[in-house]
Amino acid sequence: LERIDGGDRAAELQQDIELLATKVEQESQTYARLRIASLILKRAIEHYRSEHESPVLKIACQAFEQLTCGRYSGLRPEHDENGRAMLFGLERLQSGEERLVPVEGMSTGTADAVYLAMRIASLEHQLACGHSVPVVIDDCLIQLDDERCIAALKQFSQLAERTQVILFTHHRHLV
Repeated sequence: LERIDGGDRAAELQQDIELLATKVEQESQTYARLRIASLILKRAIEHYRSEHESPVLKIACQAFEQLTCGRYSGLRPEHDENGRAMLFGLERLQSGEERLVPVEGMSTGTADAVYLAMRIASLEHQLACGHSVPVVIDDCLIQLDDERCIAALKQFSQLAERTQVILFTHHRHLV
């Protein structure tokens, strides 16, 4: 500013700098308030969702965790970047954190486990409401590895304690 010729120009620039500094400070404070409000709102939504999620989804989360042998901790409905409602798996990472994985981003076997968990949850809910329906399963374990097949068979065994379960398969190792 001292090197600029003419005191008027230097004073104008000094005033512009002060105005910009004030504006940056105000905008920073606004951003900080909005960011904090966003985090609080996100936590409130998570808390509400966990407290009020449907009973079918709660059962599906537990079934999915068992069917994936703990690799996923559950399922979560979310909106993608286009605002479409989608179902995501909560994958447990080695760091202890969780990562949202869309069903389309899962292996075929894991995606099959999602659909199987949803079916099991629906059946469990119907049974809890007093509607006993027989369950017919036709080779739905094809894409699952041995550990996940065992987990699925345990789920079917638990269902069989309350309703009739018929499993069709042409795989000798499942028999």
